[in-house]
This record gives sequence, C-alpha cells and structure tokens, in this order.
Amino acid sequence: MRVRKKEVATVWRLNVWLVVTLIVVGYVGCADITSQPTAPISVQPLAQNVPSPKAVGLTRSMPSVSRSTPPISPIGSPEAGTYWALIIGIDQYADQNIPTLQTAVQDAEGVRDVLTKRYGFKPRNIVMLLNDDATRINIEEALLRVGEQTGEKDSVLVYYAGHGQYSSSNRLGWWVPSEARGRTRGTFINNATIRDYLGAMQARHVYLIADSCFSGTLFASTRGNFGADTIDDKYYRRLSEQRSRWGFTSGGVEPVADGGKDGHSIFAYHFIKFLNENTNPYVVPSGIADTVIPLVTRVSEQLPRSQPLYGAGDEGGQFLLRLASYVPKSESTEVPVDSLQVTEQIRELQNALSEALTLLRGKETSAQNEKRDLRRELEEQRQQIDALTMRFDRSNEYKERATPVEDELKKTKVRMRSLTRVRAEEETGRAKEEATNFLRIGDLEDQLQATETKTTLVAVLTKELAQANKKMDVFAADRARAERVRGDEAREHFSRVRELENKIEQIKQAHAQELKRHVNTIENLEQTVVSLRKRTEFLPPVIVTTPAF
Repeated sequence: MRVRKKEVATVWRLNVWLVVTLIVVGYVGCADITSQPTAPISVQPLAQNVPSPKAVGLTRSMPSVSRSTPPISPIGSPEAGTYWALIIGIDQYADQNIPTLQTAVQDAEGVRDVLTKRYGFKPRNIVMLLNDDATRINIEEALLRVGEQTGEKDSVLVYYAGHGQYSSSNRLGWWVPSEARGRTRGTFINNATIRDYLGAMQARHVYLIADSCFSGTLFASTRGNFGADTIDDKYYRRLSEQRSRWGFTSGGVEPVADGGKDGHSIFAYHFIKFLNENTNPYVVPSGIADTVIPLVTRVSEQLPRSQPLYGAGDEGGQFLLRLASYVPKSESTEVPVDSLQVTEQIRELQNALSEALTLLRGKETSAQNEKRDLRRELEEQRQQIDALTMRFDRSNEYKERATPVEDELKKTKVRMRSLTRVRAEEETGRAKEEATNFLRIGDLEDQLQATETKTTLVAVLTKELAQANKKMDVFAADRARAERVRGDEAREHFSRVRELENKIEQIKQAHAQELKRHVNTIENLEQTVVSLRKRTEFLPPVIVTTPAF
C-alpha cells in the first residue's frame, strides 16, 4: 500500500504536537517538584515506577523527556575492556576497470576522528588501511592480528568503505581490496571469510560497519530482540556480559550511493552525525540503527540493515559505545513528594509517541516495500532484455557459422570446374589416340588386302594387326575405368553440394524464425516498460547510485 502525503503530514503533525506537549509537561513537572517545601529528591524508586522504552527506541525517546527522567544509576555499571578498531577505506583501485570512489577514505577518517574524540578509542589501538595499503593480504592479516591481541572483555569495531560485489546465482558477497582485478572474483575477499575472522576473535564484542554495495549477505535472516524493564547501567551491563557479533551495513543486496553530503556517503554522513550529536551515555547497535536507517531511506533508495552476523558466534549481547565524558552520577535514596502525576503524564505521552512512531514506520515500510517490488520488477525486465540480446548474439553466431559453409561450397564448385576441365583434356587426348589407332588399323587392313599373295608380308601385317587390337583393348579398359572414377567423383561432389545447400537453407529458416520471435518479444517488453514508467511517475526522485562494475 502506497503512503499518501496527507497521511504522512498528519502523522508528523501528531508527532510534533506530542513532543511539544512532552516538553511543556516536563517544565511544569520540574516547576511543581522544585516548589515542594522540604522533601528531598530520590531517583531509584521513580525509575522503578516509570516503564522506560526498550533499547530499540532509546535514541528517539530519551531527548524528549530528558528534563523529567531520572539519571542513570551507577549500580551495576558495565565492565568495559579495551576498545580496538580496524578502519578500511578504498577510493583508488589498481585495476582501471574498477570505478574510482569519491568518499570512502574521507568516511574512514571521519569514523576514526569521532571514535577518538567522543568515545575514548586510543589511537594506538586503531589500525588504518587506506587505498594502496588495503590489499587482501593486509586486510586479512589485520583481522587476524587484532583478533589475537584482544582480550575476553575487549570490544572491536571494524569499518569498511569501498566496493562490494555480489553473485545472484550463488548468493555470495565479497569485499573488493585495492589490488583486485575487476572480473576475477578469486581476488576478492568473501563475506564468509570475513565472518570467520570476526567469529574467531577473542574479543567479547565485535561491531562491523560495512558501507559497500551488496553487503547484506553478511546477516542472518532475523533480528534479535533485546528488551528490558528499565534502561540503566544494569541493563547495559546485561547486554555487555553476553558475547556479540553485530553488523551494520549501508544496504542489503543492492548497490549503494557513493556521493552524499559534506564529502561523505549518505550512510557515513548520518552514521558519523549520529555519533557526534549523541548525548546518551551508552549507545548500542540497535539504537544506532533505529536513528540512522530512517534518515538514510528518506533520501536514497538503499535500505541499511543492522542485526547479528550470520554464523559468527553471536550469543545475544550488543557492542557498547560509551561517551568518554560520561561519569556515573551519585545514587539518591528518597522520592519526590508529588511526582506521581507527572510520572503518569510522561508515561501516557511516551505511549502516544511510541504509537505514532510505529504508525509512521509502518507507512514508510509499506512505501519502501512497494518501491523495492517495482525495482525488482524493472530488474526482471532488464534481465529479459539481456536474455534477448544474448539470443540476438546467438543468431549472429548462426550467421558466422553459415559463412564458412558457403565459402566451402564456393571452393567445392571451383574444384569441380577445375576437375571437369582436366577430365575433358584427358578425354580429348584419349579420343585423338583412338582415332590414330583406327587410322593405323585401316592402313594395315589396306596393306593386307594389297599383299594377299605375299605370305611373309601377310604374317607380319597380321601380327601388327593383333598388337594393334590388343592395344585397343587396353585403351578401352582404361577408358572404362576412367569413366567409372569420374562418375563416382561427380556423384560425390554433387551430393556434397546438395547437402551444403540444404544446411544453408535450414540455417536461414531458423534465423528467420528466431528473428521474428525476438521482434515480438521486444514489442511486448516495450509495452511493459511504458506501463512501468506510468506506474513510477508519482514515486519520489531516486538518487543515482554507483553501479557494481
């Protein structure tokens, strides 16, 4: 079902009204609380009475109620080990056939800067591989060494920005290192290999962020559910105690955009912006995704994904990013006197806001699904056109195969004419020799009649006549044998000519039928494309993405 503009506007107006109301109630509640005479303020019991939102809605709901919600309790704070990072960015590739990217290196540097400035990552624990350094050997060696250096409580963040490749026939995905050859997939790094390295790391938490085409094959089929009654240090401690292998990709199995805003890709811009503007003490991958994904999908056709990595050893935890400036506040023990009414109002507004956000997400999801279906249908049409193109190429191959046959036929005819001329000359020579023998016989017979009375001459002439007759028999035998050979060769050549002519006629008929089918199919496809264009006239404009090479 397509989302109508009026429905979206109505939902957004409701959303704005709820936020404004929430802020006003927060101020009023604070004023009422501060106006009470002597009661000291306590936080822990109030946190138990107010059902806080789950982790997936944390980054959306916390800023609106920050004036009236209690501080996070320091009891049970998460134990964090050392934070490590492997950051990879590739703009330039050795193979000239692989398109150059514009923002991958700058994206990688932006992620490094925000991790060191706001989240306490030490520069000595960050490995940077940019452009020529990001070879297949260096990437795999870095994954192996970082995994070996980490401890059981450590956390590893891996960021990759560069080209990705995908095979629809076997559903395999790859990273493309800087020295890869564009059409040789054996020079790429398979996603299964990356998952194996991440799964083998000794660190408790691994968070992979991949800003590349076709990166969605890293994931499992479903997303984990991490709920909690209260979002405090204990909640994040429970998440941090469980082993996790979590991923966040800029798309599924589709190309993603390279250009975006402020020198970053669309995905990297919103990811870095979120990390820079975040004010929550703790951030987990599910919370990052709930804020970044809607922002990316509103301005592009790509659909980021965030969930556990398939087959990498995830056990239900989540990677925990903590603000370097955060210091847990001291615990209070008493409850404000007149805070129950404010608490109830806050709970009602939170529920209303959650329902509005759920409705809006449902509308957006429906629109995205319809766009995805249309893109899939267009892709199927393109594949059919490609198949027809291949058939046209095959018909051209038929022509190419028919050309040598025609050449062979011409050569055969030339050989037959040459053979006929040679045979005619041989026949002429035999005829002349036979005529000469007949004349000689006639002369001998005349001499025999003239010398009937001369017995010795008669004997000589008789002997010569017998020799001439014998020679005539030899000539006759040779002539008969030559006639048989010539007849066999002529029949063989005429049979070969008829066979070649029949083969050429069959090829021409097949080519004509195939061409007729192609013309009919192309006409049907053109009508389908016109229909699809009419259906997509009212869709929002699409940002041009960098196609897979």
